[in-house]
Amino acid sequence: MGKFFLKKIFLILFVIALSSTLLTGCGVFDGTVIVSISGDEDSLAQTYNISVDGGDPEPDTLTGIESIVISGLGMGTHIFKAINDSETYFGQIEDHAIPFWSTTVTIPVDIVE
Repeated sequence: MGKFFLKKIFLILFVIALSSTLLTGCGVFDGTVIVSISGDEDSLAQTYNISVDGGDPEPDTLTGIESIVISGLGMGTHIFKAINDSETYFGQIEDHAIPFWSTTVTIPVDIVE
C-alpha cells in the first residue's frame, strides 16, 4: 500500500509541475538554432541581419563563415531570413527547432534580382 501511495503522489506532483510549466510559457520545449550563411565570395563578404518568422532582426549580425545562436525558439517549423544592410543580398530557409538540443541552419544567400 505504501508503494502505491508514493507512486500516486509522484504522479500528481509531476502533473502539477508539467502543467504549471506549460501554462506559464516556460521554455522547457524551446529549441536553440545555430544560424550561418552560404553563398559565393561576394555574398559572404556582406554583413547580414537575421530574423525569424518575420520578426525583428536578431541583435547580432553575421558575416562570412561566422554563425550566431538563437535560443528560445518554440518547437516546430520557422522561417529564417538573412538580408544585408543595403538589401542587395537576401536568403531564406524554412527549418525546424527541436527541443533539448541545437539545430544548425544554413541560409543560402544570393544577390537580389
